[in-house]
Amino acid sequence: VWINDFHPYVPQAEWGGMKQSGFGRELGPAGLAEYQEAKHIWRNVAATPQRWFE
Repeated sequence: VWINDFHPYVPQAEWGGMKQSGFGRELGPAGLAEYQEAKHIWRNVAATPQRWFE
């Protein structure tokens, strides 16, 4: 029996458009990539401070 559609949708699967037909991916790693920015954090764990912390 089909009601309104014949494709099964899996709520856990990511979805979205291809190329210029959509804004990107939702519900998956690719959906988070648009909100991420790479950063570098360094923490001094040495017993003595480095020279720029003196």
